[in-house]
Amino acid sequence: MTFAKSAIVALAFIGTTVPAAAAVTQIISPVASYTAATNLLGVPNPNGPNVLSIGDLGLTVTFSSFLDTRKVGVDWATWGSVPDTEDNRPSIFYSLSATSVQFTFSRRLSIWGFEAQPQPFSIRSYTVEYFDGATSLGTITRSIDGNAGARLLAATYGNGFTRAIVTTDTDFAMAQLRYQIVPEPATWAMLIAGFGMVGYAARRRGRIATLSN
Repeated sequence: MTFAKSAIVALAFIGTTVPAAAAVTQIISPVASYTAATNLLGVPNPNGPNVLSIGDLGLTVTFSSFLDTRKVGVDWATWGSVPDTEDNRPSIFYSLSATSVQFTFSRRLSIWGFEAQPQPFSIRSYTVEYFDGATSLGTITRSIDGNAGARLLAATYGNGFTRAIVTTDTDFAMAQLRYQIVPEPATWAMLIAGFGMVGYAARRRGRIATLSN
């Protein structure tokens, strides 16, 4: 995905967000504009060894504790369905006995989100706090009913964050981990310069057309 596309698409799902208590803005549904604006970190090797990090060519995410890898329909009973979740049988991370997991990002992110479901089939409250270093940027909260399936926990913040912590009162599973990297200043400069050149070329064509008439 090019930066220009991701920056434009990121604006498209503002209507699917709700304001949080502080700087971050919560994204409440995995709509097409959200998935198009983000990259998906797939769960590696379901039923393989426990993992402490996951990554791709753009990002590495380190977890505060080891996570188990499982598959819905094999060793995790249910998940959810569209429009609440992207898929009804994804591969998942299971927190084992942990009720809180910290995600530390190798690059500054403007979007971080994932679907979550509690281990017991009951209603549990989730909080995700986003940080820039040691500075809290705010939290999002959501109650998720294990009987009703997983729900999205995601937020966006334009200036970016470097880590996030999800906390609840029981062990839980996560799937569809998605992110968007904050563009580097040089990328912003190139984009602005590109827009400037496009505008200049359009004005120049307009002047030439006027003279030719």
